[in-house]
Amino acid sequence: MQSEQLDVILEAVLPRYGLGDTGVLPLDEHTLLVDTEDRGVKRLRIERDGAKVELRHALWEHLAKQGYRRVPRHIRTLYGDALVRQGELIYTLSDDWEGRTPDLFPLDMRLCGRNLAKLHQAGKGLQLEGGLELPNRHGTWIDRFAKAGDELQGRFRAWSELGQKNLLQERFLTHYEWIAEQIDRAVAGLVAGKYKELARRSEAASEFAVGDYRLSDVRIDAEGRIATLHIDDAIADLPLYDAAKFAHGLLERGEQEMARVFLDAYGEAAEMTQQEVIVLDSYLAFPHAAYRHLSQFHRFKRGADVFAERLDSAVISGQTRRPMVYGADGVQWL
Repeated sequence: MQSEQLDVILEAVLPRYGLGDTGVLPLDEHTLLVDTEDRGVKRLRIERDGAKVELRHALWEHLAKQGYRRVPRHIRTLYGDALVRQGELIYTLSDDWEGRTPDLFPLDMRLCGRNLAKLHQAGKGLQLEGGLELPNRHGTWIDRFAKAGDELQGRFRAWSELGQKNLLQERFLTHYEWIAEQIDRAVAGLVAGKYKELARRSEAASEFAVGDYRLSDVRIDAEGRIATLHIDDAIADLPLYDAAKFAHGLLERGEQEMARVFLDAYGEAAEMTQQEVIVLDSYLAFPHAAYRHLSQFHRFKRGADVFAERLDSAVISGQTRRPMVYGADGVQWL
């Protein structure tokens, strides 16, 4: 961080918060730690995207007002402002939540599951003003999964006719039957679980999903209290998306038992209905990893051997995985 920018922070930004002679520690070009002595350590963020900052502020404020307060709310200046503008830059100050990043242990996974359920409960009734809005993904799962199925079916037909195939194309043709079956199972499960009805109710309740609930964005303090630090990827979608995506990430890492523990804790705290269970398990049935590797190869047009190995790994992992939580991976929808 340049000395000129540090001078602006010390002389023009921090005084607005009533912070005079304080110590600062730059972490990178966009973040500093500020030692306020009597008010603890704070985190100062430097950004340019005003809409992004204002949206984050609105989301944190909504959650806090609904009782979910262990979040880095923007501290207001002496003049009541939630952010400070200096030239093209925007500064926000928040608490620097102390604690450790969760480990892949049962206790931590239970805490993460309960924490996410509480966040979702507090997120209901979100009303954004001033032109702010979240990307709207409500009710899109079936169409997205079906579109992926059509895309891979077309690729299967095209690659089947090739006289000379690379290794990825050969492995895809070998695995296609299983991949297509999983996509059909996911779509059938969403239909059986009346996903669109669930999505309509969620949209009517103005619910949202964090979008990317990550271990690196959660902190657990010495007393077992948990804080959520990141919400910039929030989307207007079924909150269940967060739980499903987080659990799937654990499954991709081979942590099936931890995924089970997490979902058990989330399901209990969120009081999941049977309809939600079916929808969640349908999301997990979709071959996300296999589709991702195929899409990446299609985009980059190189690295066939590498993506073939990744595809093999994803398919084997999916085929050998035991049924999740309530066994819907093995359900044949009627």
